[in-house]
Order: sequence, then C-alpha cells, then structure tokens
Amino acid sequence: MRVSRLICGWLLVCGLALAADRPSTPALPCGPGMPGCAPTKAELKRAHTAYERGLKLDHADQYEAALSEFEEASRLNPHSAEYASTYQLARQQAAMERMQAAHRDTQAGRQVEAQANYRAALSFDPDNSLAQLQLKQALGGSKADSPVKAEVVEDSPVIVVVPNNVKADFHFTGDSKALLVQVAAAYGVTATVDDALQGKRVRFDISNVNFAGAMNAASYVTKTFWTPLEAKQVFVAANTPDNHKQFDHLAMRTFYFPGLSQNTALNDVVNVLRVVLEARFVVPSTQTGKIVVRAPQNVIDAATRLLTNYGENRPQVMFDISVVEVSSTLMRSLGVHLPNQFIIYNIPIAALGGIGGANIQDLINQLISGGGINQLGNQSISSLL
Repeated sequence: MRVSRLICGWLLVCGLALAADRPSTPALPCGPGMPGCAPTKAELKRAHTAYERGLKLDHADQYEAALSEFEEASRLNPHSAEYASTYQLARQQAAMERMQAAHRDTQAGRQVEAQANYRAALSFDPDNSLAQLQLKQALGGSKADSPVKAEVVEDSPVIVVVPNNVKADFHFTGDSKALLVQVAAAYGVTATVDDALQGKRVRFDISNVNFAGAMNAASYVTKTFWTPLEAKQVFVAANTPDNHKQFDHLAMRTFYFPGLSQNTALNDVVNVLRVVLEARFVVPSTQTGKIVVRAPQNVIDAATRLLTNYGENRPQVMFDISVVEVSSTLMRSLGVHLPNQFIIYNIPIAALGGIGGANIQDLINQLISGGGINQLGNQSISSLL
C-alpha cells in the first residue's frame, strides 16, 4: 500500500513537471471583475470551434465570414491573445479586400459600388487613412483641390521664320558664334546659339544675298544648322544627327492653366516637360498662367496629352504587405540562415542586346577586375543571365 502511494505521488510530480514545461498560449491581461475573464468550459469550447471555422473560411478566401468567427472566438474567450491577434489581422484583411473591390469598381466606372465598398472597408478599419481619402475622392470631395486642366490657346504646327526682305554683304573675320549672330541680325532676326557649340575663328565673305543664302553659307562655314523658334528668332546648333533629331521642324503650342498663376506651380509643370519629354524650349508666364512649348511635333503632341490631363487623378500607391513571423531558434536548429540584404543590378535590354555574341562571363570578369562588382555579385548576375 505504501509503495502504491509513492508511485502515485511520483507520477503526480512528473505530470506537474511536464505540464510546467509545456508552452502555453499567450494570454491577455484580465483584471478582477472584467466581463468574460472567467469563461466557462462551454464558452471555451465554443470559442475554439468558432476559431477553427474562421481558419477554414480564411483559407477559402472568405475573409468577412472568417472575421465574424474570429470576433465570436475573441468575444467568448477574451483571455486568449491568439484569438485577439487573429481577429485584428482579419479586420485588416477584410478592409483590404473591400478596398481592392472598390478600386476595381472605380476603374469600371461604378462609382456607387465603389463608395459602398470604401464605407465597408472603413467599418472594418475606421482608422484607415487611405480608405478615407479614396472615399472622399469617390464622393467628389477632392475635385476642388485638383489642379485645373490646361487649355490649348495658341497653336503653330510648324514655325516659319520671317526675315526682312533685304539683301546684304558680309566681310567677316572672327569667332564663328559672333558671325552667326551678326548674319541673322542683318535681316532683323535674333540668333540663339547652342551653349554646347564650340566657337572657332572663321573668315566669311559674301555679297548681295538674302537671309536664306547668307544663313546657309554661314552654317556651312561654321558646320552648324539653324531652325526657327519664332518668326524673328532662330536657334543654331552643331550639325550633328542628334541635334537634327531634336531641333528640326520645331512646332509651337501655348497652354493656359486657369487659376494656376503661382510661380512654384508653373515651374513644377515646366520641370515635368523638360525632364519627362526632354523639351528644352519651355517658357512659363506667371502673370498670364501660360506656358509656351517649342519642340518637334511628336513632343508637342505628347505634351498636349500630358498637360490636358494634368492633375486629373492624384498619385496613388497601394501596398499589399504580408507579415511573417520567423523563429530564430527554429532556424538555428534547422541550420537555415535567411539573408537580410540583397543587391539589385539594373541591366538595360539595350545593353544586353549590344553584348551580341560576346562571352558574358568574360564581361563579368572584367567588372570584377575593375572593382565594379565583387565575387558575390558575380554569382548573382550569372544566375540572372
């Protein structure tokens, strides 16, 4: 009998020890008198059942139905941190699904359905600032804040220079840039010389010629070409294929922005045209709210499409983020190390095409020897190519 009691006592101690070593589910703080802090066994069972149903629905992409189950589980057992955290994540997921549906409705022109989906997203996540902004825009609340579209008020498809109808004589020795300016001025035309043009000493003698003859002869001597900017202004640049492609046959178009007369706002538009479209001749007027663009016809057309839709929609960025919890202890046990740094190499398609039949590995070795990349980068590039 005594031996039996010792054995039972020993088993009880072992059982308590094993129970102490078993990891428990994290619990939320629960003070005395708080509702639900002492759930019954029946409530715990119902909470577990609701939680399991929620997981199945979540795996089936039925996020709103899953949210209801997770909410029920958290209500029945508010002491469980697992139920509470899963419920909060489900709220975010349900809100994201509604926002994506609203975005699809907006793209399809279904504004009423989009507004309903944005409101549903806010019911799941009232503090979602993006949903609040999108709903405001869907209701038309942001139209007053959007810049007014540009209007085309003057158009000149191809600019033609109109010099004075006279003939002149020239006997010039000196800098080539000064020659071009002097020849144009003789016919009442202003010559703007490209800053990239290198001046040189030239001699120029010609008699009884009109504007076209004098400018063409001066262009031949200085190895330049000219193109009209206005009726009384021309632009002179070095005679190269790139310059011809950029400056030949310049057209002119004037855009008017109603209510957009602030210097900063107009300069923003000018910078967009110069950077995005590479239009060099863009002149803003803050007094009138106008912008004059001189460029090849295809650039003028692209600028028209850009500016007439300027400010129609605000820039939008949507992030789809997945939060993953990684156990470092388990990783060490498995001998796995996840990288936390990476390097991206941007290799343009044109550059790859220019390689032709060259040995890619030889090119990579040259980069390594020149210090452009290291051995780790060699392996990364090789795997990409």
